[in-house]
Amino acid sequence: MDRLTARISIEQQAIDDRVTLGFNLATTETNQHFIREELFANMLKYLPTIGIYNPDGTYYQNTQNSNYHNPVAILDNDIDDRKINNTLANATLKVNIFRGLTYDASASYQNTDIKRNVYNKQASTLKIGSNGFAMRSEYANRKKLFENYLTYEGTLGQSQVKVLAGYSWQEDKLNDGFQAANANFVSDDQLYNNLSLGSSPDKVTNAERFGTATIQTLRLISVYSRLNYQFANRYLLQATIRRDGSSAFGINNRWGTFPAVSVGWRISNESFMKDQKVFSDLKLRAGYGISGNSLGFDPMIAKMKYGLTGVTYINGEQVQSIGVTQNENPDLKWESTAMTNIGIDFAFLKDRIRGTIEVYDKQTNDLIWYYPVKVPPYLYPYLWANVGEISNRGIEFQIDAIPVHKGEFQWNTSFNISSNKNEVKSLSNDQFETPETGIWTAAIGGKGQSGNPTQIIKEGYPLGTFFLRQWAGRDASGVSLFYDANGDAVREVVVADFVVGESAQPRLLFGWSNSLSYKKFDLSCFFRGVTGNKILNGTLAALNDVNYAASNNIPRFSLNEPVGDINSFYYSDRFVESGSYLRLDNATFGYTIDLSSIKIKSARIYVTGNNLFVITKYMGVDPEINMGGIEPGIDNNNFYPKTRSFMLGVNLNF
Repeated sequence: MDRLTARISIEQQAIDDRVTLGFNLATTETNQHFIREELFANMLKYLPTIGIYNPDGTYYQNTQNSNYHNPVAILDNDIDDRKINNTLANATLKVNIFRGLTYDASASYQNTDIKRNVYNKQASTLKIGSNGFAMRSEYANRKKLFENYLTYEGTLGQSQVKVLAGYSWQEDKLNDGFQAANANFVSDDQLYNNLSLGSSPDKVTNAERFGTATIQTLRLISVYSRLNYQFANRYLLQATIRRDGSSAFGINNRWGTFPAVSVGWRISNESFMKDQKVFSDLKLRAGYGISGNSLGFDPMIAKMKYGLTGVTYINGEQVQSIGVTQNENPDLKWESTAMTNIGIDFAFLKDRIRGTIEVYDKQTNDLIWYYPVKVPPYLYPYLWANVGEISNRGIEFQIDAIPVHKGEFQWNTSFNISSNKNEVKSLSNDQFETPETGIWTAAIGGKGQSGNPTQIIKEGYPLGTFFLRQWAGRDASGVSLFYDANGDAVREVVVADFVVGESAQPRLLFGWSNSLSYKKFDLSCFFRGVTGNKILNGTLAALNDVNYAASNNIPRFSLNEPVGDINSFYYSDRFVESGSYLRLDNATFGYTIDLSSIKIKSARIYVTGNNLFVITKYMGVDPEINMGGIEPGIDNNNFYPKTRSFMLGVNLNF
C-alpha cells in the first residue's frame, strides 16, 4: 500500500476578533494491492514439501484436490488492485455575539472514489476455464453535512451554566457507479486495462458483469439541546435531548426522541470533608439515557424492492421476470438503547492514586431482524421488523498510580479491568416469531458442511453462543462419533442434533501500562488481554483432514488422529478452545543525551517493539480474532497473522 496526503488549513478573524472563519481541505490518494482471501487458507494447507514450480518454470498446481491452490501462484496470478481518492472540504464560522453567547456553524463535503481492478490470469486456478478474467468497477460515495448551534455560558454566584441548542443535516449518497467484466483473453499482457479484448462474456455471471451494489441515499436530520449546570463545584447536572429523523425507516416512524440525564456529587468539596486526610478527590455520579441507532443496515430497508426473480415466457421467448424481493414496512423504526450507570471517582495520597469504578445496565430494544411472514397478505415471505431485545450489564474499574517517586526514579502505572454479561432477552413478539430452536448463524462452510451453522442466537443466551456437533469419541474403526438428539453416538448427525455450547463472550478484559524513568533512561510497556472467552478453531478443523495428509499440510494436532477417521474435520465442540491470552502489545526503551554544546537541547534515542509476545493456550495462529457483530469468536482461515515489528529512532529537541 502507498498513500499520498495533502492538507491545507486557513483561518481568518474579523470584526475585532468576534468572527472567526475557517477552511480546511484534505485529499488522500491510496493505492492498495489486496491479497485474495483464498490465500489465507492455502498458505496453511499447501504441503511445504511440494515444489512451487514445474520444471518449465510455470507454477505447480494440483487441480484434482478441491479448493487447493498454490499460494505463491495466487500472489502472482490473481490481482486485485484498488485506488481510493478521498477529498474532504470543511468550512467553519464562529461568531461571538456577546459575552457568553456564541454561534458555531460548519459545512462539509466528502467525496470518496473507489476504483477496483481485478485480473485472474489464464493460469489462475481460482478462475479455471475463464482463460483470463478481468473486472473493473468504480463507485463514488458522497457525504454532505451541515451543522450549526448556539452556546451560552454564564456564571451567577456559585452557579455555572452552559446551554447548547443546535440543528444538523446530513446526506449520504453511496454506491454511485458501475461495474464491468469480461473473460477469455488472448494474452495476459493487458491485465485489466482493456476489457474489450475478452471474447467470452458468457463465462461471466451477471453479478460479476454488473456488480451487486445499488445506489443508496440516506438523510439524517437532528435537533438537539444540552444543559450543563454546576453549583459550588459540588453538584453537577447534565441533561440532553435529541430529536432525530432518518430516511431509512418507515414513513410512520422516521423520527425518534432520545433524552439523557446525568448527575454528579463531588463529595470531597463538602464542608464535612475538609478535615479528613484520606481522599484528595471523591465524586459520585449517576446517569440514564436513551440513544438511537439508524446505521449498520441498508438505507432502503423499509421500502419495497424489486429484483430479478427468474424467467418466464412471453410470445414463445424466454424473458427475465421481475418481482418483489423486499416487503415495505411503514412502521420500521429506530433501534434504541437505554443505559443506566452509577460510578465513583476517587483519589488518595494527594492524587498519587486515582481511580474509578462504574457499573452499568444497557438494554437495547427494537432490534431489526428478518422475520418470516405469510404470503398473502405480504408479497414476499420475509419482512424486516423491530422485535429483538439484548441486555448488557457490567462493571469497569481503572486505577492510576505513582507507586514510586524517589529522587530521580519514578514509576507510573495504570490498570483497567472490565466485565460484561451479554444476553439475548427476546427475539419474538405477538406478531413476529423466530423458531423455538433459535436463529442459526455463522455457516462458515467446509467440506461436507455447507449451510451448517456453528452458532445460534437464542433467548437466554449471549451472542456468540456455539451450536455444534457434540463429539462422542471414536468407534472401533477409529471414525469420530457424535451424539444425536437421543443421546446415541453415531457417525452422521443432522443440524437438529447439534447442541448449544459455550460462548465467545469474554468474562474479563484488562490492560496494564507502565512508565519508568531513572535519570536519562526511560522505559514504557503496555500489556492487555482477555479471559473466559471461547474460540471455534475452524482453521484447525479444516486442516485436520488426515486422509489427505499425502497432499495437504496437516497440523501437529493431527499426528494423534487415526488415519481412517473420515469425520476428523467436522466442526464439533472438540474444536472449541479457550481464547484467553496476555499480550505485550508494545514496549519502548529510551535514553536522552544532552547536546546543548552543539546547539541542540537534547537527543533521545529509543527502540520500540510491537507485539513482542503472547501467552495463550490457544492452538491457532492468534487468539485475538474478531469479537464484534453477531458472529464473534470464529477462526476460519480469514486473517493474516499479526506482525512483530521493531523500530529504532531518534528525537531531536532544538
